[in-house]
Amino acid sequence: MLLEWEHFLPRFVRMVPNDYKRVLEAQRKMRETGMSEEEAEMAALELNAQDAARVGGLLVHGIPNMNLDKGVVERRVSLMAAEGVDRWLKAGER
Repeated sequence: MLLEWEHFLPRFVRMVPNDYKRVLEAQRKMRETGMSEEEAEMAALELNAQDAARVGGLLVHGIPNMNLDKGVVERRVSLMAAEGVDRWLKAGER
């Protein structure tokens, strides 16, 4: 492959993780409000952390052939919520 790099190069596809896309979009919006580059970056990371704190984690968004259907996880979460179970999204945080 390395010997024929120019031949194989067009076959590569650029993949950007959803979290990274979300942070870039949030940064752009923060800069439009007048924040400095550093302030926009910190605010965007905070927004993404709040958004990423969703139930399911690797169960839903993990290894494709090993993850559960999102509906299964959402059903269990709703059943737990109906029973009064509070969700713990990160160790030590509520």
